[in-house]
Amino acid sequence: NAFYKRLNFKTLIHESKKTIEKKTVNLEFKPITLNDAKTCREVLSQYKKLTPTPSFAFDTETDSIVSQRANLVGFSFCFVKNAAYYVPLKHKEGLNLAMKDFDEIFAPFLQDKNYPKIAQNAKYDINVLGRHGIEVCGLKDDTLIASYLTNPEGTHNLDALSLKYLNHDTIKFSDLVKKGETFADVPIEKATVYAAEDAWVTLQILDLLKSELKDFGLIDVYQNIEVPLLAV
Repeated sequence: NAFYKRLNFKTLIHESKKTIEKKTVNLEFKPITLNDAKTCREVLSQYKKLTPTPSFAFDTETDSIVSQRANLVGFSFCFVKNAAYYVPLKHKEGLNLAMKDFDEIFAPFLQDKNYPKIAQNAKYDINVLGRHGIEVCGLKDDTLIASYLTNPEGTHNLDALSLKYLNHDTIKFSDLVKKGETFADVPIEKATVYAAEDAWVTLQILDLLKSELKDFGLIDVYQNIEVPLLAV
């Protein structure tokens, strides 16, 4: 704002203030584990019946931060304000959904461009799912990219964005995964809360970020240049 004041850009001062206003949201949501094929189909069917079709936030949980060698451990998603879901796939203990069921149920959906999908750092998730044989289509938003465009010098991880926009302190990965272990070692109950929260936060901050992009005149760059590049 000091920079804007020196230049007497009153409009920009007003616009910049708008970007730091936090959204009033209901921070209570239910994290739900989906580890049977029947329930997975039912939830996905509920989403497909909604009109207009809402954004589908998703996230992958893996055993490595390097997407080229990461194996899929679980999959979380959210499309409503009061619930988010986690599908455990390769946890060492507990009941996982069979990988063949995941492929049968979720692959056709993720590959369907008619369902708008969003992610935080989507490139990573696209690469992980691609190595698994699933080409993600219909990606419309990436909250990391949106955050970078509005504030290039800021911090863009989901923990920081949740605090900034929702005043919500997220569960930290380092508090969940012990040294020398991977996400596959995390009990499914705890993994569900963590992973579902990631998808939920991504969905909640999307509209705020897109509002900022519009305020700064960057929405066209974001939608027509940055997001399409994610599929390259």
